[in-house]
Amino acid sequence: MGHLYPNMYIALIGPTGGRKGGPIEEVRRYMYRVRLPTMGERNTPEAVIQDLTRAEALYKDHETDRFLIHSSISGTVHELSVFLGEGERDFLAALTDWYDSRVVWRNNTKHVGRDHIVGVCVGILAGSTPDWLPKSITKEAVKGGFIGRWLFIVEYGRRKAMSVHSLPPRNLALYEDLIHDLREIKEVYGTFSLTKDAKDWYDPWYLNEDGKDKIINDPMLHGYYERRAAHLHKLAMTVAIAESNELVLHKRHFLKALELLESVEKQMGGAFVAIGPVRYLDEQRMVEELIQSRGTISKAELLIECDRIVDYYILQQIELNLTGRGVVEVTYDPLGYKWKGLPT
Repeated sequence: MGHLYPNMYIALIGPTGGRKGGPIEEVRRYMYRVRLPTMGERNTPEAVIQDLTRAEALYKDHETDRFLIHSSISGTVHELSVFLGEGERDFLAALTDWYDSRVVWRNNTKHVGRDHIVGVCVGILAGSTPDWLPKSITKEAVKGGFIGRWLFIVEYGRRKAMSVHSLPPRNLALYEDLIHDLREIKEVYGTFSLTKDAKDWYDPWYLNEDGKDKIINDPMLHGYYERRAAHLHKLAMTVAIAESNELVLHKRHFLKALELLESVEKQMGGAFVAIGPVRYLDEQRMVEELIQSRGTISKAELLIECDRIVDYYILQQIELNLTGRGVVEVTYDPLGYKWKGLPT
């Protein structure tokens, strides 16, 4: 099977103004303090390759007592589509390849020559709205496994409104403690081992995965399910190293990792509402969000509010889709729609 590294691609997906930038900026602040090698928000494959080359460093493998090379970089990106570009197939293919942290990654170019990078490892935290994803993620990238390597954390709006003036002051002591822990984690190298209780739990879980009802039935995320076990391991390693420098995975680390995965999986398909061949997909999503926000709305009110988005004919097609999915029902007094909720 080879080694599995805890690098991850994570995207925060939500509407404009959904406060995605706050967590991303907070992570960037920690990365700066810990002095992690980073890449820019707008890139070409060549630029990231240069960043990887500059990030080359030595570490000591305590198992073999030898010095080895790794080339690790991280990125915090406010808008994923800006980072990926529009349909940049070469960049999407490279990111797909880098996710698995190759021992040696080679790239031959016509003009520059050969890139030879040892121990490539890339981690990304990005933000995006569902509208922008189709500009960057090609159908080939979906089928080729790019989507399956990402964790999409989807929210449909702000959970809580809070004025900036009512925010509690930063706990500086806790902040410095976190910086201290992150600096220690940065210097930890080695291979994780599993305890007996972890193996006894994981093996039956893995063997039963195909027989379980999937939380996600979105065809866009079939590739994710093929890599769900890898995501679970990566999260378990992250949970464990946050707890101690002991490179041992216990059952509790897997259970916590599974809890984290399941907390985001139910809404993960919401990242792709604007991707697909269905006609009027953007219009349908806007109508659906309007009905959901209102609870109930008359057809006349909806057409007035969406007069620059849909006409009566398009609304009829959207109505068939929404009622067919069971998320909306038609009301007759007045003639309109009632939100029923997403199927559980």
